[in-house]
Amino acid sequence: MPSSTMLTRRGRKNLATLALCVVAFVLFSFNDARVSPISLLLRNPSTRFLSHTKKSTNDYLVVINAVAKINNLPLVEHNRRHIFKKDSWDCVIFSVATDELIPESNDYIQKLQNELECSIIRKPGSHWGDFLMFVMPSFVSNYEYVTILLDDIYFPSEGKMALQPDKVIEKMKELNIGSMQPVIKGDTWGVVTQFGQIKAKDCIFESKMIELYAQFFSRDAWECFYKMLDYEGSKGWCYDLCMPKQCPDVKMAYDGRFLGYHMDREVKSMPNDSFTASGDVIITDDVMDWAPQEKVELENSNYQTLNGFRMCQKLDCDFPWDPQYNILQCPDEVKAEER
Repeated sequence: MPSSTMLTRRGRKNLATLALCVVAFVLFSFNDARVSPISLLLRNPSTRFLSHTKKSTNDYLVVINAVAKINNLPLVEHNRRHIFKKDSWDCVIFSVATDELIPESNDYIQKLQNELECSIIRKPGSHWGDFLMFVMPSFVSNYEYVTILLDDIYFPSEGKMALQPDKVIEKMKELNIGSMQPVIKGDTWGVVTQFGQIKAKDCIFESKMIELYAQFFSRDAWECFYKMLDYEGSKGWCYDLCMPKQCPDVKMAYDGRFLGYHMDREVKSMPNDSFTASGDVIITDDVMDWAPQEKVELENSNYQTLNGFRMCQKLDCDFPWDPQYNILQCPDEVKAEER
């Protein structure tokens, strides 16, 4: 690539990152009528959005949304260090935790900001859906793919089903898939059980819907998803239900080659199941100390009073979950009669 092109590309990415952080800072700050944006910036170290100055030429962006519990930081750090690596992926982390819940001096926060080069935007009182609105298409346009990753997802980094993001993207390009997600155990709708029933392990299977846990988007797919976002959708519910109607041309699929875990829903320990027993995934030492944490009551949060189904009503897509799986591709060794 010519050096002039490289410099232009670097400049665009750094300006776009700066723009994202400035817009988020200004808009979030103006929500607090008690202080001015400038005084808040000077007063609160957590508003230092750009945590590193390295010029990026990465083609991919991971957005981790949104950290609330301190016990999930080992999962966030693991996923950043071993899965969405800094040599390929730029990283933005949104957090709703106060300094009392997660101090700025926390070792994981320091590693994520400095060693692992994630920009952390902290705004207590905001919600998951609010943060999504700041992942603007103009910002994402500097990347080929963006992944929205929840903070309580764990991806094993060893074993046959350990997530390889590059392989996901390669398959998306090959099959013209606009949005794809690895299979997540512990989701609301039991996709692991269903993909077992249709014998889709190691296969790519199309789905009309994806419940967002670690969802990969092409640039165009994200632009379409973004058009749904609304200030009344702070909880973030319904966007997965509404996407098929709002983005009918976006082909969506699950990647049955890779497995992750939703470390919520009363999960008490690291995974110990048929996948770990078979060696399909291997739980590494860096997360062995993970333990559950009681539900955090966030300061200045109105989360419990919000209408989670408001966007279903507003976008007129309040219908039952019906993903309608269809196998797109399986390895040659998985014979048709076995499926």
